[in-house]
Amino acid sequence: QEVLELTDFEESAMNEGIQKGKIEGEIIGIQKGKLESKQGTLKSLLIRKFKSISEEIALKIDTCTDISKLESAINNIFDYTQASDVLDTLK
Repeated sequence: QEVLELTDFEESAMNEGIQKGKIEGEIIGIQKGKLESKQGTLKSLLIRKFKSISEEIALKIDTCTDISKLESAINNIFDYTQASDVLDTLK
């Protein structure tokens, strides 16, 4: 059975690829954590202000992947007169 050895260049390229993959994975994980945090904060604030939110609103928040829209909704929480007002912000 033949054993293949990597050249220094191939080994360096492979290690660079592995490192790049790790960094990209960490970035994705951080972004996902920020997104989930914003979603949770918005739902908590709406529930605190309006005592409850509908499943429709909770689903809309949970499926929103635009952090800037979630941040805008959080910043506008005091302007909402009913929980469903958040839907316009998340469009």
